[in-house]
Amino acid sequence: VFASGTLNSTDGTFGEIKHLGEKLKAFIREYGAGLPAVFTLQQILDLQASNPSILDQVCVFKADNLGELMELDTLKPFLAAFCSPPHVTEIDSLLNTLVRLQRSVRFKDVEDMASWLSPHIQSPVYRFQLLRHLGLILTHRGQFPGAGAYIEKASKVLNQHIQWFGTVEKIQLATLRGTMAFDACDVTLAEDALRAAKKDMPYASAADKARFWGTWCQLYRLNEKKLDMAIDAGYRAIECTDISLASDSGRDRNYLIHALISRARWNTKTRDTDLQTAACLLEASEKQWAPMDSISAGRVHLGFCMHYRAEIARLENRPFDPPDLPPCSGFWSHAWMFTLLSCSRNRQNSHWKRIAYANKLTVVAERYARKNPDSVFEMLSLIYLLYRDAVTGNASAVTFDRLRDWCDKMKSLGFPGWYNRLFSDTGPIVSAEHFLAMARGVDAVEELCDAIPYH
Repeated sequence: VFASGTLNSTDGTFGEIKHLGEKLKAFIREYGAGLPAVFTLQQILDLQASNPSILDQVCVFKADNLGELMELDTLKPFLAAFCSPPHVTEIDSLLNTLVRLQRSVRFKDVEDMASWLSPHIQSPVYRFQLLRHLGLILTHRGQFPGAGAYIEKASKVLNQHIQWFGTVEKIQLATLRGTMAFDACDVTLAEDALRAAKKDMPYASAADKARFWGTWCQLYRLNEKKLDMAIDAGYRAIECTDISLASDSGRDRNYLIHALISRARWNTKTRDTDLQTAACLLEASEKQWAPMDSISAGRVHLGFCMHYRAEIARLENRPFDPPDLPPCSGFWSHAWMFTLLSCSRNRQNSHWKRIAYANKLTVVAERYARKNPDSVFEMLSLIYLLYRDAVTGNASAVTFDRLRDWCDKMKSLGFPGWYNRLFSDTGPIVSAEHFLAMARGVDAVEELCDAIPYH
């Protein structure tokens, strides 16, 4: 308080502070005389001129900048304790903090904490949890190649020290692998682990069962022939979360909603029923089951709910415009991209409105791609650029080639899922010539958007 009210970030010098004398008097009154107090040289000179006796009531230390403050002998024991490696007894509380931060969607804080902890952990059990957290962070960013590397390290720790692990850790790792496989568009990356985890289901907690079935709901959605199985898995997940992990019930409802919407696209026989069921679940997801534990988690959840509203309207041939303001906290989550795409694809919206949404979509998507290199956001950004160019009559092969290059790169890293999905003989865009031939790209990008399981 006494050293400064401001800090110059370029040279670390302390700025001025107002009412220094009154604050010093209050400090002495509240905490007593004889305690350390840090001042700049100018502050000491000012107090000596205006009220010299007050300086006799504190132990004066001079520091004109941050460097001098860090060198004070009085602070060194506390700085050493603060900067030293964590004591082994602190690790449990730190890992619990990581869990809380992750549930609040504070992934940057989790990454910083986990990276700081990493060199100081020797226990295989703690090491496994730390690697799992780091893998989970990258899956939330869509960076599945990096996530896969952490998952393999965690798997190696578990297999080498299997005597220290049980059902919980096996399911945690299997479901994390499933999340990574969904982003990589390749169920085979997780099938063996999830099958092995299924053997432990009779001994798993209801919360772990919920995670297991929620993961399968997502993975089955990759295959339009397995959407019935995705819906069944979604109902199983909800049954478990409602009685054991209610804070995740909204998320699992959203998984089920997405599966129902996906089936409605492909199955005209169940379309009306699926959309009605999805709308009822969505109403509950937005109100009764929205997460309460953090603003960030609520923002992400309600962002996806907005996407589902937009997509249901599109499939029901109703115009839809999202609200001007986000549902909470002042900005949208990445689900805003999916909402914008649904609004742009909605043929009941005016042509110019659809183009406006497409233009906004490419701006938002490019920002996420720039923040998350080697991620699924890069692919989405290119797909949305293809879409915008096609609907505005400017389709070209350039962006198509960039998308194929991205899929080639992921394939070379050991993740061929997107290449196989988009560029195989049965994919929506086999070649640039094929892409441009389909009504100059418009029909092709519509098929492409339907092939992407995030939409």
